Amino acid sequence: MRDSVTPLLRQIAKRLTGTLDLAARSVEGTVRRTGSTVEAGARDFREADERSSHLLEEATAVRQPHPMHAARNRTWNYQPSAAESAMRARRLTTEVKFSGDMTHAVARSSTEVRKMRSDDGELNIYKPIHGETYDPHLPFIHAPGALTSREIAAYRVDEALGFGRVPPTARTDGVIGPDGTPSGPGMVQQFVDSEQARAVSDYPKVQQQQVGVLDYVIGMLDRHPGNYRTVDRGDHLDVVAIDHGRSFPVSTRPLEIGIDSDFVAAQKGERLEADVLRAVKDVDMDRFRAALGDAGLHPNAVDGAVARLEKIRDLQMIPADVRLLPP
Repeated sequence: MRDSVTPLLRQIAKRLTGTLDLAARSVEGTVRRTGSTVEAGARDFREADERSSHLLEEATAVRQPHPMHAARNRTWNYQPSAAESAMRARRLTTEVKFSGDMTHAVARSSTEVRKMRSDDGELNIYKPIHGETYDPHLPFIHAPGALTSREIAAYRVDEALGFGRVPPTARTDGVIGPDGTPSGPGMVQQFVDSEQARAVSDYPKVQQQQVGVLDYVIGMLDRHPGNYRTVDRGDHLDVVAIDHGRSFPVSTRPLEIGIDSDFVAAQKGERLEADVLRAVKDVDMDRFRAALGDAGLHPNAVDGAVARLEKIRDLQMIPADVRLLPP
């Protein structure tokens, strides 16, 4: 009897040991999976915390004083160019109707845009400050006059680079009435008789790179086909860059901002043509900074533009890893 029980007990013990081993392995796997889950959760939490910190930094930056107030706190010792000064001197007199495709384009604009004749007979684009609108979801200073400041700053960047892609732009007191009273301050820009935008590849490569460099430096968030125009020269096309109210974003990470520009997308990572690279390297950085500060940009936006220009200088190209926003 005892001899028959012993093998049975051994078999039960063996099965029990196997069951315990299986349970131990199961517990071990559960602990391992739980540990991985906890570790992943901790990692997600850290990443979320970093994103939250980044958003907090951005929000803090955006709450800084109005850019024109910041400009008044410092004397930049900047003298506008002759072209800008000539635009500033124009006296707007009568309104002219838009024609062609621009009629519909202007009707869709979120900002008031008027076509005006000045006392010298020239046609101009006039954007009054009282007609500016703001998108609170974008990283810009939201205060009257900020869009005007950015339009002027974009022209000054193009001018510093010598590209000639942005028409001469300046401040204006507005339309001067019969009694000599202006209608309101804003931006005035030389009107260019032009056609609708073409595909980026239709323009000479040098011009593609010029607009790409411009858009990267100013942090352009709105270079869609409605914000550039075409002048047909017969043997080639010239691109005209307009509407820069959504540029010079405020950011604590100026080299990581998103850019919305097909010109940047087309030329990123491409070595700059000799003429374009020479223009980038020839920029007087002290005057460049003074031009943007004097235009009324917030110091944070000025620093960002300077950082991006220096980045292009170092790489001799628009960074291949530039962050492009979805169309």
